[in-house]
Amino acid sequence: MPTAKRLNHVHIVVADGERAIRFYTSVFGLTHDYDDQEDGETLHFLHPTDGATLTLNESTRDQPAAGDLRHFGFVVPEDALDETIAAVQEHGGEFLGYAEWDEERRHIYVRDPDGYTVEVRAGD
Repeated sequence: MPTAKRLNHVHIVVADGERAIRFYTSVFGLTHDYDDQEDGETLHFLHPTDGATLTLNESTRDQPAAGDLRHFGFVVPEDALDETIAAVQEHGGEFLGYAEWDEERRHIYVRDPDGYTVEVRAGD
């Protein structure tokens, strides 16, 4: 059986591409590399310094409820959680709270302007 080496990308649907680009580049420092068209929809490709691509699918189509994405996550420097919370709120997101399930590392949950939950872990 093949074994995956790493996650390649996460593809999410957003209502407003420019708003989503501003959120993810401003809050998490992702780089907006390029855009593409697929089936009449605009795809925006963003990348962190190291890791999987975040593809923002700017769509006006109704999206199915099945396969609901629970959350995806980023790692930020150990001392950057407070700054991340402020940036999330400044850019139209919402701070949901601290995770209490990991006593070794600090985690927070935030919601982006399109309603996606993002887990943010402090550390390496």
